[in-house]
Amino acid sequence: MPEGRVVCRSVVVVVLLAAVGSRLGAQERGGFDPDVERSRAIQAALAHIEANRAEFVRELLMAWTSYVDPARYDLFATLGPMAMRAPAWQLYGASLVGDFPTMVRVLRGEEGAGAHVAALSERPAPLTAYDPHDIVTPDIFASSTDSDLVYTPIPPCRLVDTRTPGGTRTGMLAAGASRSFDLNQEGRFSGNQGVPTSFCTGLPFEAQAAWAVNVTVTSYTGIGGLKAWGFGAPEPDASVINFAPGSSSLANGLILTGCYGCTDDITVRAFGSATHVLIDVIGFFRRAIVFGSAVTRFVGPTVSVPAGGRQWVDSGACPAGTRLMAGEAWLSGLDVTVGEDRQLNDTTWRYWVVNNDAVARNFWVYARCLDVPVRPGS
Repeated sequence: MPEGRVVCRSVVVVVLLAAVGSRLGAQERGGFDPDVERSRAIQAALAHIEANRAEFVRELLMAWTSYVDPARYDLFATLGPMAMRAPAWQLYGASLVGDFPTMVRVLRGEEGAGAHVAALSERPAPLTAYDPHDIVTPDIFASSTDSDLVYTPIPPCRLVDTRTPGGTRTGMLAAGASRSFDLNQEGRFSGNQGVPTSFCTGLPFEAQAAWAVNVTVTSYTGIGGLKAWGFGAPEPDASVINFAPGSSSLANGLILTGCYGCTDDITVRAFGSATHVLIDVIGFFRRAIVFGSAVTRFVGPTVSVPAGGRQWVDSGACPAGTRLMAGEAWLSGLDVTVGEDRQLNDTTWRYWVVNNDAVARNFWVYARCLDVPVRPGS
């Protein structure tokens, strides 16, 4: 177990018991509801994350460094900003996942964190190694083996132009030479003039599973061709464009497999003749919401109501990334009842409780919170 997982486990300061079935409305028991301990442990974990977010994010990503090739996937550059903006609920769920693609989906809010939190035990799932190309092999303007990609068209936007000085990967591509490019917003610095104001309308800030592009070659002086493929993937046998003096130099509507979250997106190689390369992005494929919702209960403080007393008792607050659905009251004693219940605000439920017993009795109220997809920064 990598050292980076320790902080995720140490947050949970009590033994977490298995979840019991849904219980709506008021429930009466003679003893203590064991789910109170579970709920408070989850709330303590979320509070810890909020108070120590930078350290928690660092430990979460460090846990994956032994399982991800840093030359192909820059963990901290790709996931760090997203993780720092994500709700603590998503960070907590992501810390309990053992496979990388699922962890990223939970972190992004594309998959609900609640199911992973509900399955929480003292030992998180073991981590498994990750190859970015295991995620998807897209078909043209369609689904994929991952079965959850959606095509988003954008106004054509030039991300690569090797003719323009100032970029870090510009200059004519020599015959037999290869060069890799980043096709999200940051890519304009690597294959273009790097003008900070030249943003592309609708272009995502993160690497995607696949890209729709127009590729142009120009300034060649002989017969040749160009190959293009996903960064880090095997070089294909076929070219995407062939050229000769006087021939067409444009390849329209290509669908190129990307490298989801990698340091670069595509690689090109010239053969036969040196050439300049221009790449216009016309769309991209991103994951659909594959979100599996779950309801998680968040308990409020235990309230001791004196004999003959009556008062409002509030639930815990639904965390960001979830939506308040209803409330649930628990109480102990023989002659105790609940009256009106209502939504206090966007995150909290409350109950009017009455204690007709001859002794003080404890009450506690849950908020029932449903996962909500949240995609920070998107």
